Parts: sequence; structure tokens; C-alpha cells
Amino acid sequence: MFLALSCKPSGCFHQESWVFCSFGGGVSIGASSNTTIFEDFPRSVGFPSPMKRLRTSGTVSPDCIDRLPNDVLIKILDLLPAKNAVAMSVLSQRWRNLWKHMTNIDIRPDGFGQERDKIVDFICSVVKNHEAEKIKKFCVSVCYSTSILHHVSSWLSFAMKKDVEELSLDLNPENSSLKYGRFHIPQFLRGCLELTNVKLKFVELDYLSPPFPATLKQLLLERIVLPEDGVEKVTSHCRQLEKLFLVNCSRKSDLHVIIDPECNQLDLVIQEEVTMVKGNTKLHISASRINSIEFVSALPRRYYEVNVEVVVGVKFILDRMSYAREATKVTSMGLLGRHYSDNFRQLLNHFQIAEQLVLSSWCVQVLAVEFLFQPQVKTHQANHLMLESGLKHLEFEGICSILAACSHLKSLSIVLSMSPEYQELRYNDSYIRLHANLRVRLFEKAEDANSEVLKCSQNLAVLEFRNFSGEYQTWEDQEFDESKFFKGTDWGSPLLLDLKKNLFRNLNKIIYVTSKKRYEVNVDSSAEKSLDSWTALQDSKPWIDYFRSLPDEVKMSSVRFTEFLPSGPRTYYSYPRRLLDAEANELP
Repeated sequence: MFLALSCKPSGCFHQESWVFCSFGGGVSIGASSNTTIFEDFPRSVGFPSPMKRLRTSGTVSPDCIDRLPNDVLIKILDLLPAKNAVAMSVLSQRWRNLWKHMTNIDIRPDGFGQERDKIVDFICSVVKNHEAEKIKKFCVSVCYSTSILHHVSSWLSFAMKKDVEELSLDLNPENSSLKYGRFHIPQFLRGCLELTNVKLKFVELDYLSPPFPATLKQLLLERIVLPEDGVEKVTSHCRQLEKLFLVNCSRKSDLHVIIDPECNQLDLVIQEEVTMVKGNTKLHISASRINSIEFVSALPRRYYEVNVEVVVGVKFILDRMSYAREATKVTSMGLLGRHYSDNFRQLLNHFQIAEQLVLSSWCVQVLAVEFLFQPQVKTHQANHLMLESGLKHLEFEGICSILAACSHLKSLSIVLSMSPEYQELRYNDSYIRLHANLRVRLFEKAEDANSEVLKCSQNLAVLEFRNFSGEYQTWEDQEFDESKFFKGTDWGSPLLLDLKKNLFRNLNKIIYVTSKKRYEVNVDSSAEKSLDSWTALQDSKPWIDYFRSLPDEVKMSSVRFTEFLPSGPRTYYSYPRRLLDAEANELP
């Protein structure tokens, strides 16, 4: 038998420990036998018919895959969508029934067209003919209507009888506006004691008696209307819950997230889109103690109320704020959508006690804008800080302000945003001019070279830069080139030089990470302390390149020029003119 397989995954989305995989394309099959498709499945589903023997000029070892034991072959099938796994039954007599023993059943609408009946018939056939005693994962995605209500109930009953561990039910995969009622999750799922992970989308729940076992570990709810005490009922019943994802829930009304005090090791993730959630609503969060809280995509609501006494980690992964025009446009008065920046600063200030802090590039840019108008910095207790930034010159104050706030910092990671999708705030000309003038005069009166930022240098030991999207991902057998690593940034190398030489006195390790390699540098603290970082900075090529990028009115604005470096304000004289002279003399 000759066999040729080609499996092409179309995409994958990963978030923390929740993994959502969508495999498109298909399986290209060539077989010498004239086997027929499994007779229990309708032809309308569209399985590939047996192909003719493929021609090849090379020598192929026959039956190489058939030599593998059945357990290995079943594990291979578990990695495929159920549609493609069933299609493998045409290969040979041995493959005919292997799919019936799969432990992962993942049924998506890809490849079934727009007809709901095809995918419904396929799911029913899989449920009817499955023979394994237990399944680990059962995922179904189909557009719901009242005509398939009894089918959905039978699918869930099948999963419960098979002691399913992970259940995913998506009844609105196209995110359409369905006018009819939603499916009501039955109570018999409470008896599925093996169930640890549940993902539900576009369904209804009974919150007086949540339809989940008390041993549930992870729960994702998407586009579900939650009553005021809905989350409290769930967390009081599932006290072993470790992760709770709320994705675009209560889109047209206020969202109340009240965590039961006994559920104190919870990781809470709130993901909301500007285009999905009404802006004139409120988000209320109340908890005595949670492990971490994460705000994903955007902050679309008008009001945010938080009452959390203890939290270990806070993440602001606001990478889709660009869908709100007012959240990205900056004028001489600040961010056009003032309530977006105010809500972010309010949330950030509330979580001052968090030990771990993660900020996306939008947050860094907003902090830079806010810092120009209100330079005061509030202290944060973060020991570990991760920032996403393109290291552009308009982000400079944002980096400095958050470093100044974190006086107990032990590790700092900067993730470079080098991809074409990197979204900067849109600054008009009036803000550019104002930024240049304010930046020059901001620390003109400062006499001490050590700014508030220097406080964060006392405990910092590890500085890490991550660049997963730039051109410089590997250097093979060559030496690591720092300038290539920071290519595309405005002040990557000058920032690093100042941090190493003057700011972080106890720094002992610098790490550079790409998608393919990792490079570590051990810092000699005694040698670094003896060098004058500003002397090295002012003559460095990257620093000169940075000043070249500034507007002409900044270069020529004043004989006295003050620049706010992470290590403090530096005042010098006639530097803009000396910079022009350096350019004329073609200094390296």
C-alpha cells in the first residue's frame, strides 16, 4: 500500500493555559485499495472519495505507518479535527475503525459549508458510533436553533457518560445576532465528576444551582448574560476554580464580578471588545483575594469599580484599543477619549499592591502622554514588570514613569513590538510641538542627576529584552549584534547603555530573547560603576540618531537643553548645535 498524507493547520490561538485550536484545510489521501467510506456516515458530509495511486519517482517504504501500534495511531488521530480523523478510515481495513477510539473529539464548522444539517448529522454519527469508554475532550461548534435542541442535549449526555474532562460548546461560532432563545445547560452535568474544564458560548445557565461539578478547575463564559450575583453563585459552588474567563459577557448591561471569599486562588480574565460591549455600562469587581486579574483586548465600558483587597498579578493586554478612534488619537489636550485613559489610570492605581505587572504598548503610550501633563508618579509594589513597547521616542516618558513608580523592582522584561501590526497612538502636529517643548523644559530646574527612577535600581538583578517579530531572530555561529537586535527602535541601544552604566547598580544579567535564540550577558558591576554613562551616551551613534529624529524646533529651541533619561535629568549646553556640528563632521 502506498500512502501520502498532508495535514495543514490553518491557525491556533493560545491564552495562558486555555488552548483554542482550529485546524482547517484537509487530509490529502492516496491509497491503492478501493475501500469505501464508512457506511454509517452520509455522503453529503463531503468526505474525500478514494483517490488513485499517486505516482512518484522515488522509493517509498511500504506500510511504514501501519507498523505503528494502534495506541500511537489513535494519538495521531487525537491531534486532528474529527472530520479529518474520520476521513482516515478510507486508508485501509486497519484504519477503518480507529477513529471510534479517539479520546479527543473536536468538531468545528470548517469544511461543512453553510448548511447546519450537515454538521449536525456528522456530530450525531460520531456520537452514535464512538466506542471508547472515556474521552478527555469534547468540543462542538455549531450555529444553534431551536430545531436542534434535543440533539444538543443528547451530545452533552454522551459526553457525561464518557466521563469527559474538558467540554467546549459554542452555539454561535459566527458571532451573529441570533433572535431566538438560547440553549439552557442541563443540570445533569453536575454529576460529571471528572469534568475540570468547561467553555460555553451563547447559552443560558441556572445560577441558583450552577450546572457544574464542585471540582471544576477552569471555566470560560462567552457572550452570556450574567445576573448581578451570577459569578458569586458559580464561585461559591466551585471553590476549587483556578481560572475564570469572562469574554464579552453582559454586553448590553452592567457586569458584576463578585468572587466568593473561599475561592481565593483564582486567576480572573476579563476580555471585552469595543465593537461588542456597549460603552455606557459599568464593570464592578469585588473580591477579598485573588491570584491575578487580566484585562484583555480593550476597556470599552464607561465606568469601572474595583474593590479587591489582595491581588498578586495584574495584566493589561489592551491590544485592540485601536477599534475605538477616541482611544488612539492624541491632541494638545491629551488623549481624545479621556475616559479611556482615566479608567486605565484608575485601575492601575488601584492595583498598586500587585507584585507582578504587565502593560501592553497602548498602556505605555498613554502613560507617556499623561506624564507630560501630570509628572507626579504613584508608587507601585511590583517586583516583576513586563512592558510591551516599540521603544519609540514618544513612548520614552511612559517607560520612565512606570520605572519610577516601581521602587522594589527585581526583574524587568521589555517585549519589543516590531511587527507591522504594531499600533501607535495617532499624534497631531500640535501635540508633537507641545511634546517637544515640554520635554525640553520638564526637568530644567533639576540639579540632582539622580531622579526618582533611580530608586528602582536597588534590587533589580535581571533585565530581559524579547524580540519575536524583528528581522534579527538568529545569528547562527556569529557573535550577537546588539544594534541589529534593536533595529527599528528609536532609542533601544541608548536606553540599555544608560541602564547598564548608571541606573541599575546591582544588575548582574541581561537577557536577549528571540523566537529562535536566547543570549545572556553577565554584567560586571564593578566595571560598570566606574564608567560615566552620560559621556558614553552623548558620543554614541544610536544616541545621535535619536536626536536626529527630533523635530527641528527642538534641536534649535534653546542653548540650554535638558533631557530626561531613566537615570535622571541631564542638563547640558549647546548640545543641539554640537549635534549639528557632529553631523557636519560625519562623526561615527
